[in-house]
Amino acid sequence: GGTGYFFGMLDIVFVNAFVVYCQLFEKITVLEFRRSVALGLLTFSPNKKRLKRQSTKSPGEQNKRRKTDYSVSKEVRLGNRGIHWPKFYETRGRCEVCSKHKIESRPFSKCDHCQVY
Repeated sequence: GGTGYFFGMLDIVFVNAFVVYCQLFEKITVLEFRRSVALGLLTFSPNKKRLKRQSTKSPGEQNKRRKTDYSVSKEVRLGNRGIHWPKFYETRGRCEVCSKHKIESRPFSKCDHCQVY
């Protein structure tokens, strides 16, 4: 019936997400990944306060281009994984992960917590 189809699709989603995660971050087992996703979903609580970064540069200084880091710290990106959900917008933005790998991608979705495309 429909239940078997649903759980089969859910399993495919997990495997695809696991493959992408391992390409972008550390290598972990499928079981660790599933536990991490489950824990993130169980501990989900919307955080209404946004983390604002303060600039340490003086107004006259030029910003240097980043080659290795993302605009959001590793602690924010990887901490409390259950609060990172895509939100869709009318305008497109540039995907940080794709652009780091020299891939042109302009999605409509942005992380609701990090505010990163």
